[in-house]
Amino acid sequence: MSEWYYGFEGEQKGPVPESVLQHMLERGGLPEKTLVWSEGMAEWVPAKKVAQLQPQPEQPRAFVEPPPRKPKPGVRDFLGGDSSDDASYAPKGGAATLEAEGTPKATAPSAHPQAANSQVRPWARFWGRIVDISLFQSVLIMLFDLNPLHFSHSLGALFLWVFIDAFCISRWGATPGRWLMRTRIYTSNGMLLPYKIAVQRNIAVTLRGMALGLPLVSLLFMMLAYKELTERGMTSWDREMGSSVSHHQIGGGRVLLTVVLMLVVSQLVMTLSPEIAAEMSNGLFGR
Repeated sequence: MSEWYYGFEGEQKGPVPESVLQHMLERGGLPEKTLVWSEGMAEWVPAKKVAQLQPQPEQPRAFVEPPPRKPKPGVRDFLGGDSSDDASYAPKGGAATLEAEGTPKATAPSAHPQAANSQVRPWARFWGRIVDISLFQSVLIMLFDLNPLHFSHSLGALFLWVFIDAFCISRWGATPGRWLMRTRIYTSNGMLLPYKIAVQRNIAVTLRGMALGLPLVSLLFMMLAYKELTERGMTSWDREMGSSVSHHQIGGGRVLLTVVLMLVVSQLVMTLSPEIAAEMSNGLFGR
């Protein structure tokens, strides 16, 4: 598979696999006029002029009517779709895949089929990270008497979480919070992210997506990241790292489990750290 370089905001990016570049162009992450170059080309050209980067029309599929089912005598035949909990979630308009169907090149089957269910679900990503950070901070409170209401403590926890989160992603593609939200992070080819790339991605998220947790500033940065994700279909760090975030349908049981878990963690923090409880009480009801 050929590798490509592309221009973004006046800088040269890449190399990235051809499938990643196609994905960014199809999802609107890059405009068609983006200049691209690959080995063997004499000069940089707009992506819209490169034939192999253009989406291919989907070939119509022949419909084959299945044979009629033969119900067993005395047993009512219930017809319906598969209600398995493992059925993947597809948003309206069909699930977005990393490569358009009908592309001329063949690719090996993905080692992780979930990567094909890449969708835009910013709230699942947000709550997955909130659960992870809350769980991690509660562990630090128990071990080191951390007070997350102090910015220096909170910043230190975020710094440590960059590396722990990267380890989990490079080993399993998810963290406890992402598991609850049925969210996975893979490469564009459906493989686990290398640890180094996962660390770089987490640093970008912490800086560009969370502004190091600075009060008010972090809220602004999260709003900008939300806008970019919903409008362009991909965050800047996923585009630069060649990573893809996949989602599946979140059942009511997982939502309930998440709520209960957050309540338990909050109560645990209040019990183990009276200082935090006192500061939160003063903040809510005044001194």
